[in-house]
Amino acid sequence: MKFTMAHSSIAVKDVERSVEFYKKAVGLKVRNVKDLPHINLTYMVDEEESGYELEITLKKDHEGDYNLGENPVHLAFWVDDYKGALAMHKEMGCVLRVVEPAGIHFIEDPDGYVTEIMPNP
Repeated sequence: MKFTMAHSSIAVKDVERSVEFYKKAVGLKVRNVKDLPHINLTYMVDEEESGYELEITLKKDHEGDYNLGENPVHLAFWVDDYKGALAMHKEMGCVLRVVEPAGIHFIEDPDGYVTEIMPNP
């Protein structure tokens, strides 16, 4: 039996704002959209279309902010130009923290989700 990772899902308040953030911050592109009566599901992939997707979910009847709580779950991306990515994220104003000893940084999207940025291994 073989399992393959399919997607991670995040709930957002504004699909367009989130799509633009992930396009600019980590280079994702929209692959598919399912607009159902109670929910909008937007699937984003990386440039190589590795098969793994970020599912951006808009619950149409949800009001207010989502409670993310003390949740260590986060997205993570490798990047081939770490210094360039850090500079771009600083310019975007989305850097949450830089962990210099580990050579990584974390960014925060408009809904408060955290993404780890790491140099390619």
